[in-house]
Amino acid sequence: DEKYSQCIPEYINATNDCHTNSIHAPEEREKVQQMNNEDLTKWILILQFLWKGPLYDLVHELYFEKDFSDTILSSARENLNIFFKLETILKRRSSQLIENPIFWSGYGSLVSSNEDVRHSAFYKLLKRLSRDSRKVDMYTKILVCRISE
Repeated sequence: DEKYSQCIPEYINATNDCHTNSIHAPEEREKVQQMNNEDLTKWILILQFLWKGPLYDLVHELYFEKDFSDTILSSARENLNIFFKLETILKRRSSQLIENPIFWSGYGSLVSSNEDVRHSAFYKLLKRLSRDSRKVDMYTKILVCRISE
């Protein structure tokens, strides 16, 4: 956070314009617990699907290596691998393949020649990923608990 959040106040609202905001994935545990297993599975798959592009770009674009530490890149690679495994499992469990026209449009800012723009984009991307990862984690834990009972 320190490297990417030092100079611009807009960082405070880093998740306000996230590409996943329009799907309104529930954040409150109480609401999530009221969902059935199929809906939980769909939410997990949708959120994972919507992060596939950004994670793939981070992992496979050599341009980013100068801006990210090995730890961040390693974590992105690990998350992408988990995504592919989870996607396979969830597609088998879900009754339909979920397709969504939402796409990630932040790539241009990540490769900007302006360092402030690039760092701002990195910071926002990581904050958004963290928020959505917490949702997926919560959904998955609730689903696993139900299935294992």
